[in-house]
Amino acid sequence: PSSTRLATLLAKLLTNPSPNAARTFLLNHKRNKTKNKQNPITTNAHRKQLAILAGIETTWVNCDQKISSNVQHLSHAVVSELFEPYHFYRQTFSAKPRDSFQRRMATPPLRQKGG
Repeated sequence: PSSTRLATLLAKLLTNPSPNAARTFLLNHKRNKTKNKQNPITTNAHRKQLAILAGIETTWVNCDQKISSNVQHLSHAVVSELFEPYHFYRQTFSAKPRDSFQRRMATPPLRQKGG
């Protein structure tokens, strides 16, 4: 696969608003009769490319994607390795520090004690 296509695929994954939406994106393999471009189709090859990029073990990269539970597990692993860390940083840097602290996503600032 070309690096440009892989980068495009990764960008599509990372633009999802939540981990659940990213998993839905990876699980969307049915042909859409309306050919809605807002809901792109993810192929077995796409999931495999993202799994390789995520560093998932070879056994799962090469799993039989005709088995629904394998596809679900592989999609979950890809989201855990690629999307969730990115999503955490995106959420952290887009909010004000006080907002993050109130949502319990940050620790209080360090304070110097004594001499």
